[in-house]
Amino acid sequence: MQHLHWACQVLGLLGDDSHWYQAIEEAAVSQSPAQLRNLFVILVAVCGLNKPITLWENHKEDMTEDFLHQARRNNPIENIEYCDAFLNNTILILEFKILSITGPKLALYGLPEPVHDQPELTSKAVLREASYDVEALRA
Repeated sequence: MQHLHWACQVLGLLGDDSHWYQAIEEAAVSQSPAQLRNLFVILVAVCGLNKPITLWENHKEDMTEDFLHQARRNNPIENIEYCDAFLNNTILILEFKILSITGPKLALYGLPEPVHDQPELTSKAVLREASYDVEALRA
């Protein structure tokens, strides 16, 4: 089956994800990390990306930037860079949003799964993002 998929892609019979990559590239210039996370979730859950992991790898820092800025603001004398805790917070948010839309876990899309058993990694920002009324947002 993979050979058939590959053959169809080589022949140009299947669409690729390039238009979705371009959409998030353009959004990354002017949108907030929260808005990028929302766009990413829609692209993954609704648009049927062929390789969501590529989109994640290309934009995980863009979608995590607010956690980095918050940590730098709270610790101005430290040199804080992106770390697994920030990325885990982002993945937690993405998982919550995708589960609320489609049900499958991130692993079914080929994306990394968050660590759930580390409460010290769960920031107030994650809890704030996860507390939205999903039904009201759908309406």
